[in-house]
Order: sequence, then C-alpha cells, then structure tokens
Amino acid sequence: MDFLIIIVLCGILGFLIWEKFILPSKNTEFEQKNMQNVESELAALRAEMAQKNQKIGELKNEIEKERSDKDILSGKGKQAFQQIISLDEQKKQLQRVVEDSQKKIVQFESHKEQFDKNMDKKITDLEESRKSLEDEKYRVRKQDDDRKIQYEEMRNRVWVEHENKVLSLLREVCQKPSLSFAFFENTNLPEGFEGKFKPDFLVEFLGQYIIFDAKMTKPDSNNPLQNYIKAQVKSTAKKIKEAKNTEALYKTVFFVVPRTETIKETHFYEEGIEFFVISAESIEPILYSFKKILYYDQIESIDPLERENIVHLIAAYDHHVSYQNAVHILSSMMGVKIAELKETLASDMKSEVENKKKKIRLDNFKPTDLKRLINNPNEQFEAIKKMIQPQNPEVETQNIEDVQEALF
Repeated sequence: MDFLIIIVLCGILGFLIWEKFILPSKNTEFEQKNMQNVESELAALRAEMAQKNQKIGELKNEIEKERSDKDILSGKGKQAFQQIISLDEQKKQLQRVVEDSQKKIVQFESHKEQFDKNMDKKITDLEESRKSLEDEKYRVRKQDDDRKIQYEEMRNRVWVEHENKVLSLLREVCQKPSLSFAFFENTNLPEGFEGKFKPDFLVEFLGQYIIFDAKMTKPDSNNPLQNYIKAQVKSTAKKIKEAKNTEALYKTVFFVVPRTETIKETHFYEEGIEFFVISAESIEPILYSFKKILYYDQIESIDPLERENIVHLIAAYDHHVSYQNAVHILSSMMGVKIAELKETLASDMKSEVENKKKKIRLDNFKPTDLKRLINNPNEQFEAIKKMIQPQNPEVETQNIEDVQEALF
C-alpha cells in the first residue's frame, strides 16, 4: 500500500512539471492563473504530501513495528514449531503408549472373557457342589435321624431286656436249693406295701426286705448313667423314708446296671440308707453272702449233737483234702523221678521220645463231666465202681491192690 501512494505522488509531480515547462506557449495571464492555481494546488499537494509523508512515516513505523512483531512472532513460531515437533514426538510416544494400552486392553478383555468363562464354570461347579453338599447334609441328617431312631429302639430293647434279665436271674438265684430265699416282685408285693413306691424285686432277709432295682438310663435321656443313678438314689431314699412300712425295708439297696455301662461311683449314702451299684453277675455272690450271714445268725440255735456232726464233717473234709494233697505230691514226685529215667536213654532214642511227646494231644476234661462229678458224690462212686468192674476193667487189679497197699 505504501508503494502505491508513492507512485501516485510521483505521477502528480510529473504532471505539474509537464504543465509548467512543456506548455509555455499559453498566454501569460492564463499561465499566471494556472500558475496560481498550480501553486495553490502545489501547496495543497505539498501539504497533502507532507501529510502523506507523515502518514508514510507512521506507516513505516507501523511496518517496523509489524516487522518487529513479525520477528517476535517468527521467534515464537520457531519456538512453537519446536514445541510442535516436541509435541509430535510426544504424540508419537503417546500413540505408542495408546497402541500398547490397546494391546493390553485386548489382552485384558481376552483374559477377562476367559476369566468370566472360568468364573461361570466355577459358579456352576460351586452351585453343583452346594447342591451336592445339601444332598449330603440331608443324607447325613437322615442317616443320623435313622441312627438315632435305631439307637433309641436299641436302648429301649436293651432296657426291657436288662430289666427282664435281672428279674429272671433274681428268681433263678433265689430259688436255688442252696439259697432258698423268699422273694417278691412289684406285681405281688408283701402285705402292707401300698402307695407309689413299688420296688422291682424284694428279697426277704431276717424279717426285712432287701431291695433290688434294675437301673439304666432311659432311651430318651441325654444324661450319663452317673447322673441318672445319683438322681435315683435321692428319689429312692425319699420314697423309702415316706413309705408306710419303711421299718420293714433293709437299709441297703442294690441298683443293678448292665455290665457294659461305665460308672465311676458305685457306693452312695443318702438319708441313712446305703446304695450299691452292681452288675447282674454280682447278684448271686451277694445273696450267698447274705445266706452266710443268715447261717451265722442261726448258728446259736443249733443243738450240741448237730454242732458235733458239723464239726466232724468239716474235720473229715479237711483231713481228706490234706491227705489227697499229700498223695498228689508224692505221686508227682514219683512221676518226676520216672521222667528222669529218660536221661538214661541213648541220645537218638531220647530225641525220638521228645518228638513223640510233642505230638501227643493234651486231653481236656469236659466241663459237663467235671460239674456232674463235683456236684454229685454218688456219680463219683458209680464212676469209680464202673472202672474196677471185672467184666470191663479200666484199671488193672494188681494196680488197685498196689494202690490200696500204699494208701492203707
């Protein structure tokens, strides 16, 4: 734009010069007027030129300023260019990071998909396991319930069997000829026994009655036998004290429990009454002990002749046992001496004897034969008589004579 203004001014100046010097042929008046006009116009043009020069200066200043600004902008552009290059490098780095991140995202999504599949499978397996566990828990609970029912049925059966066994054994023992105790059961108690207290079994002893009670924890009871027995001791002692015929009851009570039950404390003392916890196998020895006490209590009523017979019988038994022991000892000593004679044999024959001895079967006595001969002396006599009968002697006559000579 500044160059255009300069060209316009140069054009105007050229025109003025052409008009002044090229057209001298015009009349002077006209020239003067024109000169005045020209001078006036020249002055105006000069003034305008001065303004234009001023304007040009201002424009130059502005151009310089713009150049300065342009230089500044160029520097900033260069700086911006460097920044752009740096940002471009950062962009490339970020793009690489983005690409890596995308790859990782793809891998993550792949892993996530696989993880979701595994989780779904595990959830399915867990649900199946939970269902299996519930089924197993139901099976176990049902099995426990069935076992509990079976156990309760078994306990109930054992309870009934135990009670029946104890009562049956008490009847059997009391009715043995060697004991002969009068007894009563809760269905036929002695006269005067009324009320709630009905013992299982009573044995008459010296004008009183010994109580035998079959005890066992109930099938539906969760308490151990020890606690059950303690409670029974207290309740039984209270019932005996409150009974109308309490004086007729012997102050010793026996609780009969199964042999399989475990109990630490077997003796109790409550309200002046002793309680003993025993097994069914102890009933007979206990009643035999009471029978001995009964004999001792009645011994003062025995007349002198009967006492003499008893003393003579005991002395005869004692003499016979001692004599028989002596015979056995002497016979054993003789047998040892005879056994020593094998040492005189040759070694090969001695060895053959030992081998033969090892092969000989040991004869065992039949328990039924032993019991029959022990309990019945007549059986012993008949057996001995049978051995020495002439028609079928099991013992040589000479041997019998030798034994009689040695013994008598």
